[in-house]
Amino acid sequence: MSIQYEWVCFDIPFFLQAPDSFDGNEAARFYPSIDGETAELRFKRESVEMRDGETFGMAADDRLGSVSYTKVRVGIGDDVLAAAPEPSDGQYALTSDLRGRDGWLIEKEIEFLNQFLRVYRVSLEYYWIRPLTPQELVTFELVSVYEDGDTDARHRKITPGSLKVPDATLDIEQCRMLNALMQNTSSVPLTGVIGLDVQDKIDLQEANLAVLNAERFFELWVKNAFEVVASERGWSDDEIADLLKKDNGEYEYISNIAGNFIGQHLDFVFSDTDEYDAWKGDTHDVRNAVAHEGNMASVEEAVAAYKASAEAVLLLAEEFSSELAGTEWEMPDAETYWSGICCCDAQRTSITRLKAGRRGRSSVALSYKRLCVGILEFPCATCTLYLARLSEHLLELVEPSAVDKHT
Repeated sequence: MSIQYEWVCFDIPFFLQAPDSFDGNEAARFYPSIDGETAELRFKRESVEMRDGETFGMAADDRLGSVSYTKVRVGIGDDVLAAAPEPSDGQYALTSDLRGRDGWLIEKEIEFLNQFLRVYRVSLEYYWIRPLTPQELVTFELVSVYEDGDTDARHRKITPGSLKVPDATLDIEQCRMLNALMQNTSSVPLTGVIGLDVQDKIDLQEANLAVLNAERFFELWVKNAFEVVASERGWSDDEIADLLKKDNGEYEYISNIAGNFIGQHLDFVFSDTDEYDAWKGDTHDVRNAVAHEGNMASVEEAVAAYKASAEAVLLLAEEFSSELAGTEWEMPDAETYWSGICCCDAQRTSITRLKAGRRGRSSVALSYKRLCVGILEFPCATCTLYLARLSEHLLELVEPSAVDKHT
């Protein structure tokens, strides 16, 4: 028996002003369309009951649904379902990815909801409304409706990344380190803050902001690193300012600094490298199209923009490592690369040892394979950025035959 309709039900952390339409009230239902495909949206508003039993209505800026929220039911018919994967037994009630038919349905119906939210946000000028991701919503009820009227209901949970065991807490040494860093606000590097902002915007699928920050990340690092390197090579502050700044005190365009000044004055022709070409095409040009031409970047373009900026910074940091040593702009060590909480967290100790060359050749190759598999199965922005760089380092440690054997 074929499936005629699919419903996905879930809660969102916004109190929408749409009338309740779960049961009846058909005139208050919505029908967003994407590329000629249409879905049906129904809403039901709910208030969170406080400890004293009191409830409230809509609260502006209630981005987490702490005061009120909305239940959503999104439905798609057989015209859209024609492209859906076939049902299979390989579905899990708890998962961190969106593979399989149910994952496809959840992702597809969230796209229709986000189409509604974009129009709703601008039409009512509610700035706190934004598109949502399945990983933020976590819990979904899916209902398949068959031609004879029978239904099949099931629940799915899309976990936000890999789950951590309850005792996965900071150790005492990490607590001491954080306490020491908190005594000095300058211990939080601005490039690190911007880099995390980029990853946050990518995760939230706010691609335009991610692209803009990816360019900002590169520009901030290059300008400051250039000044440090030039100073270490004997330039005075006035000489550096005369080169990098215009008469009005503003910095030269980053394309000029990166494409010309580094080669002309620091004896490294960055503009002849693949990393420069990637930054120019994937970051700088895409950023200009977003900022000046009104283009809307995709999430894929945002990931590519950050990857290109980060790899360009890594190359330059390696080239000028002696001048940048001990400054905020030096290349972080291996442990810092992998200090973030990510899907490959379990590999962090092994990777640190690998980069330090402390393990045997066959062990290196095997761990490298496991890392690649982990990244392919559970993509992580942090890990993806450094995979290429890590692979280059490993090839210096491992004979090609050893790598081939395990990959």
